[in-house]
Amino acid sequence: MANGINAVHTVDPTLLLKKEEWEKLIKDTATIKGKYILYYSVNCRRYSWEIAKKLSELTHMPVINLVEHPKVFMAGFKNCYDKGPLEFLNIIKNAEYVVTNSFHGVAFSINFKKKFAPVFQMIDGKIQLEERKYDLLKRVGLESLIITDMNEEVLKKISTIDYSAVEKKLDMIRKESLSYIDGVVNDLNN
Repeated sequence: MANGINAVHTVDPTLLLKKEEWEKLIKDTATIKGKYILYYSVNCRRYSWEIAKKLSELTHMPVINLVEHPKVFMAGFKNCYDKGPLEFLNIIKNAEYVVTNSFHGVAFSINFKKKFAPVFQMIDGKIQLEERKYDLLKRVGLESLIITDMNEEVLKKISTIDYSAVEKKLDMIRKESLSYIDGVVNDLNN
């Protein structure tokens, strides 16, 4: 409690909707044909796109990049910049793997039950935990997915996520958040 106010930790609004609710908005036909790795980065730093390249080498799948950034042109990814929000969701939903350093990339990967690598930066040998992204992983039991490199062992880890356990935790968080929001709205209406 700060300043006499109880703070409540609710889930990001993108996670209030379940996978099935998001899928109703997305067309059934895949925006991109074939198997691919989606690379979605907010800053296109070398540490993140190198992991996508290594995953591509391990899986022999192309990498689709959604964010226009000069650094990524050198990585040899297939660039796909002309897509809107619903196509963005379709591309995540249909990706074989997702490599992301973005909170929302992590959130949608979890919601769509993807094999994904939530990438964290290493500086001077220390993992830079971005609180929002790490907190979400921790709340759904995926804190062991702090990815700073890509190899066969990491590939196995991201390919065997137990989404039944994750979904139970996410459902509980969702219910708590919706209950809180309903309470606030009802208080405003009274």
